[in-house]
Amino acid sequence: MSEKTVASFGSWPSQLSASKLAQSGARFGHLSAYQGYAYWTETNAQSAGRAFIMRASPDTPAEAVTDDSVNVRSRLHEMGGAEFLISSEGIFFVNDDDSRIYLLKWEKLTSEGLCIDKATVLTPEPESKEYWRFADFSFSKNHESLYAVRERHTDNGVLNELVKISLNDSNLQVIVSGFDFFAFPKISSDERKLLWLSWNMPQMPWDGTELWVGHIDVNTGLLSSQQKLAGGPKESIYQPSWCPDGSIAFVSDRDGWWNLYHAQGAKQKNITSKEHEFGLPQWILGTSTYGIAQSIIKNTEDKDEEKEAENQSKSLMTWVTRYQDESQQVLCVIDSDGQWVKPAIDTRWSYFGENLCVDGDWLFFYGASEIEPVQIVAYNWRTSKEVVLRHSISSLFDDMAISQPESLCCDSVNDRKVFAFYYPPLSLHFEGPDNQRPPLIVLTHGGPTAATHPVLNPSIQYWTSRGFAVVDVNYGGSTGYGRAYKDALNRQWGIVDVEDCVSVVDYLIAKRKADQDKVIIKGGSAGGYTTLCALTFTDKFAVGASRYGIADLKLLAQDTHKFEARYLDQLVGDPEADKDIYEARSPIYHTDKINCPMLLLQGLEDKVVPPSQAEVMVKALKERQIPYAYVTFGDEGHGFRNSANIQKALESELLFFTKMLNIDSPEKLPALEIHGKD
Repeated sequence: MSEKTVASFGSWPSQLSASKLAQSGARFGHLSAYQGYAYWTETNAQSAGRAFIMRASPDTPAEAVTDDSVNVRSRLHEMGGAEFLISSEGIFFVNDDDSRIYLLKWEKLTSEGLCIDKATVLTPEPESKEYWRFADFSFSKNHESLYAVRERHTDNGVLNELVKISLNDSNLQVIVSGFDFFAFPKISSDERKLLWLSWNMPQMPWDGTELWVGHIDVNTGLLSSQQKLAGGPKESIYQPSWCPDGSIAFVSDRDGWWNLYHAQGAKQKNITSKEHEFGLPQWILGTSTYGIAQSIIKNTEDKDEEKEAENQSKSLMTWVTRYQDESQQVLCVIDSDGQWVKPAIDTRWSYFGENLCVDGDWLFFYGASEIEPVQIVAYNWRTSKEVVLRHSISSLFDDMAISQPESLCCDSVNDRKVFAFYYPPLSLHFEGPDNQRPPLIVLTHGGPTAATHPVLNPSIQYWTSRGFAVVDVNYGGSTGYGRAYKDALNRQWGIVDVEDCVSVVDYLIAKRKADQDKVIIKGGSAGGYTTLCALTFTDKFAVGASRYGIADLKLLAQDTHKFEARYLDQLVGDPEADKDIYEARSPIYHTDKINCPMLLLQGLEDKVVPPSQAEVMVKALKERQIPYAYVTFGDEGHGFRNSANIQKALESELLFFTKMLNIDSPEKLPALEIHGKD
């Protein structure tokens, strides 16, 4: 190999252009398994943000099930998820164009895929002055009905309910109401019972949920009775499901970690009992981290006739699940007695996504690792046979050096620990001078109740291939490290997250892995808020970029969607009683402290963090004559989906950062209007 050319960090030419990155990738949504096939939603550069259903099996290549006449997407909770269901009747799905549920029967599915006129609309037109959203389905063949979560927008507010929809006449009936939110409606195999989760504000689903079971009337399909099984305001229940023998599985964090539980009658047993996370924060509907692969009758040699009868009637299930440790996810197999059949399955994947689906001996999941981007994988847990069904990215990293992450755990404020992943700058053809340290980009993930994972991310490689170092921070409040770590952000948002980011920066500077004068911070949504706070309340950063970030907590508390309407009660405090805290933590009220340039990127259709949040910050920056750029996207909501917008956002960041840090970039980038710079 020839010697590398020495060039200043941040100025390296890279073959990974923003255009190539934006055009090359597919984005995957909900994933399900049915009769040996994986089904998933997908968007790509050619679909202009519209989502369609794909399917594949270990023996059958990927093919489209729907075409561009539909957009398979739900906006329930604004975050969506669980927008389709595969059943014996056919495929139920939400069409985003009208937010109604459609049914595509199997006999209507042809090799040409679906046109909208082949599907039957199932839900009636909303009542006058109302707007309905649906997601998270369960099908009853006996009652010829679909059970679903409905979000009903009315003049008097937003109501969430569980509903039953008749396939015969589209008659819609409310079966459960009275809670602020519902999720995971699951019908038992005998179709006599229904499971579901519910919770009330100000709890978020990762704070406290309740698990309920209802008895279904054999004549009407409605619930004749209902009973709470588990949960409460301080216990987060996740992914309830029916076992083949009629018992119930669910995940609970009642002991401080999301562990897997098995309920038989009134008896509930923790069958994993580990300080690991087997669950996920329910930002989107329909996620899954486990499945039941097998059910057998347990053998017994007990001579006591009564005990022998009891044991012989007991099924022993084999569960395939995955858990999160500090740096990666681990796939394992256990049984319902809590015996670890395979404590750690050896695969090349360190990430299994948010939809682990089990179909017999086959698992379907979104697999990724430090050197491989997300792809849809079929994996036989018995034979270890593996088939990649769909790549999210093809040939993007050919002839490129891939920067692999280093897992970090360092000290933060008040004896806290903070976790992060550091990606060094890396190129096949360039290296930095010995007397220089690279500019550092600090990434702040969204949520904030979420997490980042050490997998191959094109957006990170975009920067490292140009000579930037990147650190992806799982600040206090992130999930994957137990309830105590998640709860560290309660009433401390804007403090703990910022302190942890600064601590990571100090650690990397001390290790001579970053230039202390060229530290950048950027993030989106809640990560945008952390970014704005860091730029306002510390002097650690030279420049920053906020994507649809929060500038005014008081304004957000008054102007956001229902799902997050009381989220700030947990993160900050009561909006009325704690107004002083809201003001103290809102960057917009402290712009006199901002002294570094800022880039703001905003979708004008964003209902989660409305454009007003960016606009108040733009006004303040203009008045303060601080260099800034404001880039808007008229066709985007919360997050950028259109490939042209993804490209524009990346190029805007690169141009803004290099200009503000006086880095001589060799790239010719579209002009960016920067205000307040001489």
